[in-house]
Amino acid sequence: MKFENGALLCAGFLAKTGAFLWRRQLKEAASNISRINFMPIALQKNSTQFTIIPRGDTGFSKKKTQVYFITAHKKGVSELYKLTGMVKRRH
Repeated sequence: MKFENGALLCAGFLAKTGAFLWRRQLKEAASNISRINFMPIALQKNSTQFTIIPRGDTGFSKKKTQVYFITAHKKGVSELYKLTGMVKRRH
């Protein structure tokens, strides 16, 4: 999704097992990334209606947890694909 005429982008990802974010707390992941171009804004666990606002001790360790990020850079979206282990598909 785009906001403010494309100035902000929101994207949702599932963190795959073995990906960089898998089994890391938010603060741990942030300390291992030199320049962060994105911010996690919400987690939705196991396709439920329950949404969690992530904090520093929030972990990315549950299967089927959708994590929503916001970024001001297209580069941020590319980084998220790498960190979550997702593959961008062309339609």
